[in-house]
Amino acid sequence: MRNIILSIYLLIISFVSFSQNEDYQSIKKQFINSYCECLASFKNENPQVVLYDKTEICINQFIAQLDATKTQNLINNDKSISDTLSQFDRNKQWGKNLIFSIIEDLVSECESYRQTILEYKQNVGQQFNIEKQDLNALITEFNSKIPTITIEKNKAYVYTLLGVIYEYNKQPLEALKYYKSALSIYPTTSAKGLKKLIEINLSQKKLNNTIEINLK
Repeated sequence: MRNIILSIYLLIISFVSFSQNEDYQSIKKQFINSYCECLASFKNENPQVVLYDKTEICINQFIAQLDATKTQNLINNDKSISDTLSQFDRNKQWGKNLIFSIIEDLVSECESYRQTILEYKQNVGQQFNIEKQDLNALITEFNSKIPTITIEKNKAYVYTLLGVIYEYNKQPLEALKYYKSALSIYPTTSAKGLKKLIEINLSQKKLNNTIEINLK
């Protein structure tokens, strides 16, 4: 199941020139609002299902509302999408690319998405019974497995899992390092969302410490 989840969002993309397109930037802004509203309607469902299965529903709903000609031009001009795919699959891949490109905005601006990422992390912890484990031993165990993993998406998942374990072990900087490693190997929405969430928390903590020092 975990492998299937990881494989859904394989994104080897480049948005340098594409993201400068005014139409695309406009669509991104529209999509953040639309996706956040759509996500809120699934707030009582399993976060793992919401992040993947329900996301596709939200993408399809959004694309259906756009100007068909303008959207199709954007999709056809996206060089990261293979010409060998059917138009349906090209549309689907474009939607996934769009999601991946705005993950950090969603974590920052969309409470529903932020909550979904938090619940996803909690579910991973429950799945591996992390709270009742010797976390240092668990970290050692998973780190020892990394050199033996040859499939990139599986290795990235272990790095993401280690990031979650480090968070449970109250080592946010180590967690951040492992999320970055996961993204460098096999980019996924979950790793990118968790990375952004921890960056926000670290920035807020730094700000709070600065305020506290200034008040003394």
